[in-house]
Amino acid sequence: MDKDLRQTSTSSNQSSTHRWALIGVQLLGLWIAVTAVAIGVRYLHDTAPTWGNYATQLALVGAAAIGFASFRRRQNRDWNGPLQQLRGLYSDVRSGKAAIESLNAVNGALVPAAQIVQELLRDLRSQETRVAELAEELRQRVAQRTEVLERRIGSLKRQSTTDTLTGLQNRRRFEETFHETVIRCKEEGTDLCVLMIDVDYFKQLNDLKGHAAGDEFLKLIGQLIRSSIRPDDEAYRLGGDEFCIVLPGINREAGQAKATSLAGLADRLAKTFKVPLPPKLSIGLSALSGTRGATAESLLAAADKHLYEIKSNRVVKSRAG
Repeated sequence: MDKDLRQTSTSSNQSSTHRWALIGVQLLGLWIAVTAVAIGVRYLHDTAPTWGNYATQLALVGAAAIGFASFRRRQNRDWNGPLQQLRGLYSDVRSGKAAIESLNAVNGALVPAAQIVQELLRDLRSQETRVAELAEELRQRVAQRTEVLERRIGSLKRQSTTDTLTGLQNRRRFEETFHETVIRCKEEGTDLCVLMIDVDYFKQLNDLKGHAAGDEFLKLIGQLIRSSIRPDDEAYRLGGDEFCIVLPGINREAGQAKATSLAGLADRLAKTFKVPLPPKLSIGLSALSGTRGATAESLLAAADKHLYEIKSNRVVKSRAG
């Protein structure tokens, strides 16, 4: 490293010596020219005074013109040219077309200024990089907070529309969505089936086995319903031992088959509670295709009517038995 420094110092000294030698030669040439002009003017002034006066004036004008031209040439060489070069390089560096080191090409009297501009550009680029890093960090933090907030909102929304015991949707959700589902199916020209479910003999289960057994049976019914429906179907616990299943795209016959299957599975579950009258499902049914001028209200009314017909027939059969 010391060797490189010595070489650099030697090169710099040699360059300085060469520059001063060149300046000395130029000054010598200028002195010779001025001396020659002065001798000529003096000669003319001595031999022909009139022409000598003219020659003196011309010499002064010529000297002024030469001086001004020399000043302008030096100004262009040392200031105007380097200034234009500095402006162009600065623009290229800011636009990313050139590296900061390209400012080393600036010469003349603006070399120190170019070095200062280089340092300023490095600081500016460093600050821009830091600002970009901070902006990215802030964006990631905002995205993370937003994701957490959205999950919390989604969780709260699910909690507000989900029955905690059975895992089915609650009455509030039913009232929000049922009318829209009916309207959509009518607009699309697809059928829709509604199953209204009520648990018979549920009070006896609570009286004989306690409310914990009753809750367990309702929970099992909820699991049974969730495992029996399609992704597009909707199942609700309306309250107590009342449930509703909405089956878009299902006609009455397919809905009746679903009701029969659910009732049979529930009977097998009820036997495990070992009570004299095991709970049973009464399932009323209605469908868009079987209800004239069907609306959400008329579908519910028809399903309720069918439900209570089933319950009444069960009571009559129980008494007859």
